[in-house]
Amino acid sequence: MSPTFWIAAFLVMVILGLALPMRLPLGPNYWDTDIYLDAAQRIQLGQIPNIDFFTSIGSLGFYLTAWIRAVFPQAQPALLANWAIVPISLPILVLIVRARPERVERLGHS
Repeated sequence: MSPTFWIAAFLVMVILGLALPMRLPLGPNYWDTDIYLDAAQRIQLGQIPNIDFFTSIGSLGFYLTAWIRAVFPQAQPALLANWAIVPISLPILVLIVRARPERVERLGHS
């Protein structure tokens, strides 16, 4: 099966994972997840990262978490925070997979 199929299948599983109500443990080692959930809540209240509250990393992940939380309000918190980077990483992965055969072909002709 093609890599594009697996990327599409993963995307479908991500959407189902966010849309279906699930209960997964959110234990003490998920403090990064808590940071993203807190930032998403603050953004939804109108606060701005690095102005109204301190962040040790860039704010793009926080905004993506807030956006996905608005789209999937009942999403499981651990999945929501950990998959917030999918809207950025998936297009990049698709570009890499689509460019790969072209690179292999060029290397074969060198």
